Amino acid sequence: MRELGAALNAAAAEVPHDTDAEYLRTSAWPEVVTIAGRLAQVMVANDLWELAALLGDAAVPDPCQIVRGTTGSGPAETQAPRLHRHRSVRRFGDLA
Repeated sequence: MRELGAALNAAAAEVPHDTDAEYLRTSAWPEVVTIAGRLAQVMVANDLWELAALLGDAAVPDPCQIVRGTTGSGPAETQAPRLHRHRSVRRFGDLA
């Protein structure tokens, strides 16, 4: 969050009239988008982990175990579904 704030402040320093169009044209804007995207990815991953914890792992199929053209809940899936966390997904606390 601090990184995002710093990037937004850097963009704001380049914006004389505080309009959306000016923010989008600043040299700092690509960094704002990059940081916001990472933060969004972490927040969504955390939400999915919380949902999986509430529903139990059986409710979240491992996409590698789903046969193309099925929903993952039919007879094509013979193994118990597993939840896998991709190595690149970080927990929200990892950003601090």
